[in-house]
Amino acid sequence: MLKIKRTTLDDGCQFTGSYFNGQRHGIGLKRYANGARFIGIYKNDARHGYGIKQHANGKMIIVKYKEGEKIK
Repeated sequence: MLKIKRTTLDDGCQFTGSYFNGQRHGIGLKRYANGARFIGIYKNDARHGYGIKQHANGKMIIVKYKEGEKIK
C-alpha cells in the first residue's frame, strides 16, 4: 500500500512523498539544506522519470532520470 509521509534522509535532506514497501515510490518533493528543491517521480527509492529542479537561486529546470541516473 502507498503511504504519504515526511522523512529526513541520511543526507540530511527532507523528503515528502509516497512510499511503497519502505521505499520512495511515486511523486515526491526533496528539499535540500541550501534551499534547492526537486519534485518528481521516484521508483524503488530512486528518481525515475521527469521532474523539476529548483536551484537555491530560484532557477528552475526540467530533468529526466532513469533508475537514479540523470539523462541528458
